[in-house]
Amino acid sequence: MKEFYFQHWINVFEENANKEDNFKWNEEYQLTPEEKEIIYDSIRQFQRGESGEGKYIFQDAKKYVQQCEDDSYIYALKLFIHEEHRHAQYLLKFMNKNNIAKEKEHWVDNFFRWLRHKGNLEVSITVLLTAEIIAAVYYKAMANATQSKLLKQMCYRILCDEDIHIRFQSYALNRMQKKRSSLLNLYMRLNYVLLLAGTIPVVWFYHGKVFKKAGYNFLDYAAETFLIFEKSRKIIKAKDKELLQMEQVW
Repeated sequence: MKEFYFQHWINVFEENANKEDNFKWNEEYQLTPEEKEIIYDSIRQFQRGESGEGKYIFQDAKKYVQQCEDDSYIYALKLFIHEEHRHAQYLLKFMNKNNIAKEKEHWVDNFFRWLRHKGNLEVSITVLLTAEIIAAVYYKAMANATQSKLLKQMCYRILCDEDIHIRFQSYALNRMQKKRSSLLNLYMRLNYVLLLAGTIPVVWFYHGKVFKKAGYNFLDYAAETFLIFEKSRKIIKAKDKELLQMEQVW
């Protein structure tokens, strides 16, 4: 099994990009004042988070693949960023339809961007993966926070994409940690856990209204987040044979 080979993920992303959305953009339903108040700040923050250019991670990725036998990761990463931008476009179009202003800046988004900029490729991937895991629970909650069928459709499509993104980023970390000492890998995985554990209460503080409307309490939300994290962790730790078996069902 090649160390850093991503043609399989290129195929996955290209196939996913060809799926039709069929969103009901002509939906007549308008958010109620209560629904709008619940999601207003929250959806703006996530829309901004989905719109990152990926400039620094591309720079780090290009440096990293110079030591690899294959550069397919660069194109796979480009397709991943394209999907993130598609999510941002979905959310922005919905926001415009419901007179929700675009978020210009937020300290949480700035902090995550700062972490990615200051770290290497592995740190950037870990930060992105943390955001993807949170998003996998968040969009499930957002889908149930209003009666808008359009918003539900968007969230379900984004959730399908996020599942792919989590596996993609986890796979990348698996390949990066392949030839390192087990002690260093343990250290990096501990940082991953700590970052996620620190992010969970921050997200609840700013987006708790959405989760509560969808029927979550804090412990439900945290537990579901860590269940998804555990799936990611299994991919990161998997041996080559296990990883090949996983690929067959991806």
